[in-house]
Amino acid sequence: MTTNELLTLAISGIALLTSVLSLYLQFIHQRTALVGRLLRMHTTEGKWESQLTYSLSNTGNREILLSDVEFLEGVSDLGRAHDAYTVLPYNCLDSPCVLKPGEIRLLRVLLGTSRRGETRERKRFIMFEFTGSTGSVYELLHQVWPVAESPRENKDTKLWKPFTLKDCSK
Repeated sequence: MTTNELLTLAISGIALLTSVLSLYLQFIHQRTALVGRLLRMHTTEGKWESQLTYSLSNTGNREILLSDVEFLEGVSDLGRAHDAYTVLPYNCLDSPCVLKPGEIRLLRVLLGTSRRGETRERKRFIMFEFTGSTGSVYELLHQVWPVAESPRENKDTKLWKPFTLKDCSK
């Protein structure tokens, strides 16, 4: 065999492996992935103290059920599977819902009156609970208190940064 024939075979082999890998990733490999982000936070009048608007984007290739949303208070950010939390008053206007692959959904969460005079050691979270198509349960925790006085100007705060799913079956 000449050098040109060997080069042609090598390129063909690489192209075949790339095609097989692409086929696997597109049709066989199933993954559950979701990214959330706080878009807006503002105070309201009446029974609810503030309203948070989140975007949830299903970046995986499986459907995900948003089964529950809760407003939690605790000292750890490990999730309900690992720590105890107090559930505070809240109302989620857009749950439960199913997120299809590639879908982006806006979610509005109303938070009840809080006791801001308490110690800053206790943290407050919005907890999204998801159920995957295989029955796996996932938690997405987003810390909303304590925060800086002007969170958009504070680069270190996690409040405005995207957050991802955490498998709580492990």
